[in-house]
Amino acid sequence: MYVSLTFDVEDYTTPEEFGIDDIPRWQAEIMSEEGVIGTFLVIGNKARSLRKRGRQDVIEAMAKHEIGLHTNFGSHHPTVCEIVQDMSLTEGMEALAERELGGIKDLAEIFGKEVAVCSTHGGTQSTSYYRLAALRDKPWVYSATECMPRGISWFLGGLHFADWLTMLESYYPDPARVEAQLARWERLISDMVTRKVYWTSAFLGHPLMVKCL
Repeated sequence: MYVSLTFDVEDYTTPEEFGIDDIPRWQAEIMSEEGVIGTFLVIGNKARSLRKRGRQDVIEAMAKHEIGLHTNFGSHHPTVCEIVQDMSLTEGMEALAERELGGIKDLAEIFGKEVAVCSTHGGTQSTSYYRLAALRDKPWVYSATECMPRGISWFLGGLHFADWLTMLESYYPDPARVEAQLARWERLISDMVTRKVYWTSAFLGHPLMVKCL
């Protein structure tokens, strides 16, 4: 069984002096020190803000792990759902092509490596986006196409990952709650192995929320 460690790196509006950019660097460095590979799902605007702010230290630390696109503009309106709400599959793909594929291109340039996956941000789900990603050989994380008990599925020509375990950011200030959740995960993952689940994700939080706590 495979378990992916995922982080949603989203905040591109908080001023630099608040130190929000340091958090994904810390997370990346901790994983590197422990010899594990995580997946940073990064909004395009966030990656571009790191480049604009000259945070090459953050970029290089994150680039030692997998990088995914967490939509190009996040919740900035119009969102993906708002763009495609009255469109057919093909029309939606055409409308999203330049906007979202530009995010894949920018992330590859900024982090110096190929984008591994695309992912859902918030409630943004779109079959047009699913198909667009599939045509670029990009799997999809946090998919709405959950197909248990396996945890993965094939939809619109692409590989979809739909299951995840969550470590709530509110747990981090309380080591006892973190330990209790890890123990719960161990039980759940052992059960998944028994049921021959192929994959799950361990979602470890948003850097913004970790900073706020």
